[in-house]
Amino acid sequence: MDPLDASLYQEMTSPPQLFEWAKTTLCREEDAACKSLLSRRSDTASLDLTWDVASGFLRLSWTSPLMLQDLQVSSSSRGRTEVGILSKDTPPNQQPHELGLSGLLIVLGEKDEPSATMFSFPSRHRLAGQFFSSRFLQPAGLHPTLQIRVSSNESPITDEQCAPFVFLSLPKVVFADRYQLADPLFLAAKNLRASRYTSVPVDLEAPAYTTDPWGSHLLLELAPPNSTRPGSWAAEVPLHVRYLEPAPRGARDASIPYPVVFWACESSANVDFANNPFERSGLGYDGLFTKTTVFWHVQPQPAAGDQLVLPISVPVLTDVADSWVGLGTAAAIVTGLAWVLWRIAAAFAVAGYASHGVYSRKVTSSKKKVQFRALAMVLTAHLEMDLHIWSRRPKYGIRAVSERIKLEQLEQELESIKQVVQPASSATTTTTAWTPPNPRAAIPALPDPQPAAVSVTTPQTPTPRESSVSQRSAQESERRLNTGPTEARILANHIVSGDDVEWYFAKYLQHYHRFLPVLRKRDPNDCYAANQTLFWLVIYVACRRDARDRSLLTVLTEHLEKDIWAMMSATALDFEAVHALLIMCSWPLPNIRFVTDPSPTFANIAVTTALSLGCHTAQGKNEQFLMGMRQHLQATDEEAAATWLACCMLAQRTSAAIGIPPPLTQHNDAKAKAVLQSSGWAELLMMHDVQRFLNRFGNAMYTHMTVHGGVHESEVAQWETEFESLKPLFGRYDSGELLPPPPQYFVSALWAAITKRGKGESNSSAITSDLSRFLLLAAQLEVQASYFMFPPHAPLSPSIKAHAVRIFNTARSIVSHSLDLETRTRFLAHCPQWVIRSNIDAASIIISILHSDCSPGMTEPDAQLLVQQACGAVLRASIRDADLAHRASIIMETFWSIRNLVPGFGPCPGSKTDRLAAGVTFWCLNKFRTALQDAQNSTDRVNSALELIKGRSAADAQSQTAATAPDKAAAASGPVVPDPIQEVDWSMFMDDFGWVSNDTVLLGLP
Repeated sequence: MDPLDASLYQEMTSPPQLFEWAKTTLCREEDAACKSLLSRRSDTASLDLTWDVASGFLRLSWTSPLMLQDLQVSSSSRGRTEVGILSKDTPPNQQPHELGLSGLLIVLGEKDEPSATMFSFPSRHRLAGQFFSSRFLQPAGLHPTLQIRVSSNESPITDEQCAPFVFLSLPKVVFADRYQLADPLFLAAKNLRASRYTSVPVDLEAPAYTTDPWGSHLLLELAPPNSTRPGSWAAEVPLHVRYLEPAPRGARDASIPYPVVFWACESSANVDFANNPFERSGLGYDGLFTKTTVFWHVQPQPAAGDQLVLPISVPVLTDVADSWVGLGTAAAIVTGLAWVLWRIAAAFAVAGYASHGVYSRKVTSSKKKVQFRALAMVLTAHLEMDLHIWSRRPKYGIRAVSERIKLEQLEQELESIKQVVQPASSATTTTTAWTPPNPRAAIPALPDPQPAAVSVTTPQTPTPRESSVSQRSAQESERRLNTGPTEARILANHIVSGDDVEWYFAKYLQHYHRFLPVLRKRDPNDCYAANQTLFWLVIYVACRRDARDRSLLTVLTEHLEKDIWAMMSATALDFEAVHALLIMCSWPLPNIRFVTDPSPTFANIAVTTALSLGCHTAQGKNEQFLMGMRQHLQATDEEAAATWLACCMLAQRTSAAIGIPPPLTQHNDAKAKAVLQSSGWAELLMMHDVQRFLNRFGNAMYTHMTVHGGVHESEVAQWETEFESLKPLFGRYDSGELLPPPPQYFVSALWAAITKRGKGESNSSAITSDLSRFLLLAAQLEVQASYFMFPPHAPLSPSIKAHAVRIFNTARSIVSHSLDLETRTRFLAHCPQWVIRSNIDAASIIISILHSDCSPGMTEPDAQLLVQQACGAVLRASIRDADLAHRASIIMETFWSIRNLVPGFGPCPGSKTDRLAAGVTFWCLNKFRTALQDAQNSTDRVNSALELIKGRSAADAQSQTAATAPDKAAAASGPVVPDPIQEVDWSMFMDDFGWVSNDTVLLGLP
């Protein structure tokens, strides 16, 4: 049964008639006290009747204003009579949301004197400390809009899930259209989220004087605007008024009760509210929520007076107009029907059905051609005017990105219309020089510290192409399909407006596209039509740092976690699916674990799909591959080449991150590199070449470890020397030279690099790009870390400490360079996953070397500062709590905090050799776990840890004394050391690396 089906609406200013009914119906004939008590209830403020079907009891309760009155109650042998006089009180340990009562209780006939009592019970209905006002927007008419203005958009409680609601009790004069309230876009414009309940039936057409039900109930969930600052806001509820009987003055007055506005919060404490005698869990809107829902009420503030009633004037017919409206309506219907029949008969009499149809088609076709030509000329004139105005507008800041994109779309639309209006001119177009698209042409420079910066597009040198203009138009036709406004999208009942979608795409192109320049569907509408998974991935990546709605990131994470696997189940994946997989590899979901990262799986599927599309041939439309279900798939040669290089780069990078052998043996990529001649591809080419070198290096290391169980330092030294010699070749992309150097240059550069290395000089001066420098430092650290992959049971080399110092310096350079880029360009805030892993490797190596015998000569404050910077570089890449960067930072920082409780790591750090490039990081984290278990088994170290905790508790108890006399407190109790392991989530730590052990880590500690 619907909890609101048995409802009554009736205005009542005084309840004497109801009490007269209760006196004659509820009181027995011989119970004079009951009748006397009900006879004096004319001053009652509220009345409550409760019928318990299970027990068959009817409970009558009322409240009266505070006054002096006599209370006469007599006992009865037929029932139990209990009398209590209670007042509001505050028992000890009472919670803020509880109601406390104290007073005297006595059971008549059982006790002679009353006994004192005190108790409290939780309240389900509480005050939110907010206010609201409500009014009808004028003019109201027959479709009034009820505006509700709330004083604050903040939830009354932050640690529970809350949502604002409004509950309306509408008399039959006013009603809500439940079909109108089912449109999510319409609701979003009114700051409404959804209609949660509407009582039925509600006749949408019947006038009020023919409607039997008393009225209806309506429960709406409100949607406060997304704002980081608290403030007032307003929601609008569309209502409708029924037709009323005519009135002499043309209007009738009506009124509705004031709405009830509240925040509904799901209580996590599972409090039982049934013990509260003032609660009615199944009454009204309470029955529409769960039993654990807590209501925080927003107090009403009427605009005038103290009556919580909203008046409305309903327009009706006057008595004079009512007499001729019926006749006028009938005459209009008859006249209209006669005109329609006359037109049909006249058309049939002229030429008959068939011949007239042929004639009309010819005339219509000719008229359409003339009308289309005229419309195209008008549109051309308007577009030229708009284009002139747009080109002269100043463009500042982030808004310049979307405006420049719209300007390019406007130019394309103008050119298309001109070709339709003047088809002859397009036939005489000759072949001209063509500039390949720059992947960063529509992206402004990285954010400047100044608040506003003019966005300037870097000019490109035109590159002649063999294809004609008509061929280019065919290749770029897909980009011109959608030039309209960006459409709003819905994901899991979450609405993303068109303006937000455009803003997220601009953020992605501005901050993230440079790391993976493969996205070709840069128009949001085109991207959504091509691949919805790719569309939501772009939104997700932009939401990582620049979310306009804080809940959107959670919704996207839950959706993409399932949708990415559903996308891969398709028989034939297209280019957009490959790009979606590459983006997912670069910015994975925040809930991934350390060793169960699915990125290698996604990268390998992307490589296989790219091979099936013929991307490795650097041809966007290779007929030898694009056939069957793939014959309609096509791309430009640059898009295919860039996709292939990105696949190769990420396949190797994701495999190295989890410590497995490289999955791909790369072939000659000269074709792909030759296609990417534009300077906009410089960083992609450099990332590919660096990872290509690391691919060869990883295969060589895997071969050595398979045969010998480790790698000799001489092998690593040879690879390190080769890497140093190739740095000038990697740096040629930054100098603008994209063509492969001649053999003479290669030999001279190699000899110069070897000579400079012998003189102790550095080759990094040729590297001008910040990202390029980070790439080379990360690759150098990966090569140098192999010095710790020495064979088992082999004696340590005397030069191991020198190698450790060089590795330490490289790791420190990575941390320093990352923090410098973060300060200038927010590099860590937008970096992909492989940058985070490089910083985790660097931080792990720094901590492990400092805790070993090969530690460089650093003072304790310098070492402490360096570790804080290393962990801080990892933490700055975190986008939310408990993601990979956040967990890694906490683990390493905690280990450093308790390093004095565990022994050192010996002569030098080691490596999990089977984990290849990730071996040192895995070794460090495993040593962390082992060191904690050793500290647990050692009584002295456990006692020391307990003393730390006790010292912290004593320090908290004496914080006031220590604040007034710090020197004296320090001398009396010694230095106060914070508990370094209190904040560690051990279950998270153990699950993250798949470590299972029966031993409890630090048993007895909190």
